[in-house]
Amino acid sequence: MHKTLSSPTTPAQRPEDAEAPSSSSPPEPSPAPRPSPVAKAVQSVDWARAAESLKKGSARTGGLLKVLGARTGAFLAAVGARIALHLKESAVRVGRLLRGHRPGEHPPQDVRHAFALMLAAVPAFGFLAYTGYTQLDPGVPGTVRTEMWTLTVTAGLAGLALGALAVPVRRAVPLLHRAAQVCALAGMGVALMGLHRAAQLADTAILVASAVAALFAVVANVALWSTSVRTWCRAAPQG
Repeated sequence: MHKTLSSPTTPAQRPEDAEAPSSSSPPEPSPAPRPSPVAKAVQSVDWARAAESLKKGSARTGGLLKVLGARTGAFLAAVGARIALHLKESAVRVGRLLRGHRPGEHPPQDVRHAFALMLAAVPAFGFLAYTGYTQLDPGVPGTVRTEMWTLTVTAGLAGLALGALAVPVRRAVPLLHRAAQVCALAGMGVALMGLHRAAQLADTAILVASAVAALFAVVANVALWSTSVRTWCRAAPQG
């Protein structure tokens, strides 16, 4: 009995073997990314032309700034020259007002009297300042102490100012004559303040000193505001 030859049976393929050919195949290429609108816009710009335009614009801006700087410098120079001219003219005018206008002339009698009265007012206001200073005792209340200090300082300053301005008035200095008139009025106010303090404190010494200072202040004001003294101290007419 012969054995029948059967064809060899192929072994059943395993799932791993079935999947092997598919895994060994090359991957499919991914599609290329599309350029964004911003990238397209950047690529479409002509950078050479933009650089040339920017260069021309910067050159124009530099020229404008140069012209503007030159004009500003010229304007400031003109303003400085005008200010310097005005300051020079003002200095010349002040110099004329501070210079005597009666060189070699003998002052009239009213001017000599005003000069003597201004000098006599110095000890009168000095006496008032000293009297106010003597009232600065440690036991005096703070308010009264402050008022006495104010009276002492202002009386001393008024007397010194009148004494210092007596010589310019005699030499016919216009500006200082005006300053002497103002100081005489201020001295009158200081004397009235002393009288007010004397009435408040019922102090005889301050009352007497204030009355003396007020008397000399009134007389000095009358002398300084008189017509003859004002004519003497008036600026010389421009010839």
